[in-house]
Amino acid sequence: MQYLSNPVSEHEMPGQTLLVISEDGWSWSRPELVFAPLLVDTSPYRGPNKDLLPPRAPCVMHQRAAFFVSRGDRFLMTAFYGLSPEPHTAPNNGYGVCRVVREIHADLSLSPVHVIRWNEAGGFNAANTPVFPDYRASADRGFVAACDELLAHPLATQQWWEEERLNTAWFRIPPGQALSCFTLPDGTVAGVFKHGRVTFSRDQGLTWSEPQPAPGLETATGKVWGQRTPDGRYALVYNPSTDGQHRWPLAVMTSDNGSDYAGLLALTPEVSPCRWQGLLKNLGPQYVRGIFEGNPLPGDDAMYLTYSVNKEDIWFGRVPVPVRGVVDEDIDEDFGGPDASSYLHNWNLSVPAWTRAELAGGALSLTDRDPYDRVRAWRILKPASCVRLSFTLQVESVAPGTAILVALQDRHGSVPGRVLLQDDGRILVRSGGVDVPVARWQAGAWLTCSWQADCVANRLQLTIDHDDNRLYDGQAAFSASVWQIERILFASKANLPFQTLEDCGRYGTLGDLAGADTPIGPTVLAIGQLGSKTLAV
Repeated sequence: MQYLSNPVSEHEMPGQTLLVISEDGWSWSRPELVFAPLLVDTSPYRGPNKDLLPPRAPCVMHQRAAFFVSRGDRFLMTAFYGLSPEPHTAPNNGYGVCRVVREIHADLSLSPVHVIRWNEAGGFNAANTPVFPDYRASADRGFVAACDELLAHPLATQQWWEEERLNTAWFRIPPGQALSCFTLPDGTVAGVFKHGRVTFSRDQGLTWSEPQPAPGLETATGKVWGQRTPDGRYALVYNPSTDGQHRWPLAVMTSDNGSDYAGLLALTPEVSPCRWQGLLKNLGPQYVRGIFEGNPLPGDDAMYLTYSVNKEDIWFGRVPVPVRGVVDEDIDEDFGGPDASSYLHNWNLSVPAWTRAELAGGALSLTDRDPYDRVRAWRILKPASCVRLSFTLQVESVAPGTAILVALQDRHGSVPGRVLLQDDGRILVRSGGVDVPVARWQAGAWLTCSWQADCVANRLQLTIDHDDNRLYDGQAAFSASVWQIERILFASKANLPFQTLEDCGRYGTLGDLAGADTPIGPTVLAIGQLGSKTLAV
């Protein structure tokens, strides 16, 4: 996974590009600097605000696409060096320096950096900016052939339009940012741009139709990722919002034919807090990308995504297919049994870098050391107006000032009932909007919980046992009226310092969250079993 980085704010000099590697999508390597900050002579620059540039200035990087695997199985990685005289002058405005390329070898070592395209239309060439050798100068003829293949691939290179947009003769596609493309059943290639504009090609990217707004695809300034999924269906992933400053949630729609989409579902039902002050920090999960069509796929039944949250955290997501938001069967899952790993595929997990979710000790174990985010595990349930749930829960520790949350939800995330396990050892049941202390938990002790939720009576019946000791048996009034129960959520914190629609990250006024770079805790909990029984639909 490749991402770019600047010191504090977007488009702030100097820029660089980093690479992280994982064998399983769970454990990732430390970031490796793969395209280092670059200092260039700015005299060839023809873009706006040239008077703000010194004679030599660091570049700012920008690229929407990074990877290409050739027919000869050569794995190329590209990036683009642009210039931003000040943060509001974007490095993808057509006046940047050059696009560079490296090969990732089978042992994960990297070839030297070469230039694959000079941005000559923007004023830069090998003579006035001799920063790296041209790829054709490489002694590795296989590498040269792979670069030639990439340059001749119209679908791959049309993703470069933003940075090299002044070269109108080279680009075959109409102007548009953040292209993603996929092949429809009849062989037509569909392209989706920023702002929800779509275009089509019937000759594999040689010519394109005039882009048109897609009816019902509202994205504001967020980006859209479209692809064919491993089950033969199609998915569009985007921010369904008219508010470009608040890009949430990240959602997915699916289609059987690639043209007609339905079933909008949230992939990120909550947004991690923005930790660091900076300019141009649109809030929320954004800049989503997946695996480019034609590149090798992992081979399992999932869609793989990467995106940024608040323009500071880089996330990786695995979305099993078929994508679904409803299940039609009750569940009986035991993480201590032989089918534990298969049960895990039925859970939605959100695991920030300073948290962990894993199968360990016959349970789904959740660990959290993040001062502001939380690890979340939630299970979709068969929709029911009356349902009985049973689960076992073990708490090892709770970070000071926090509480573990177990909550029932409807399909929209409304919470009719919840239980908190606080750092002081108290167990609180929310009844009618009030958190009522009912029992105490002990570190390492397994709790057996039985809940019966009735959406008609707006009541939750609860029992909590430890071994043969009943710690609590009582009722709680719903704190929200819902038609059906469809989720159960386990989270390592009850609340996060969420941004609201009143917060704006554009002007650098949000401030830093104190202690955001210092781990806390830990909070450690484990889920042993979970079962559900529908009593009324």
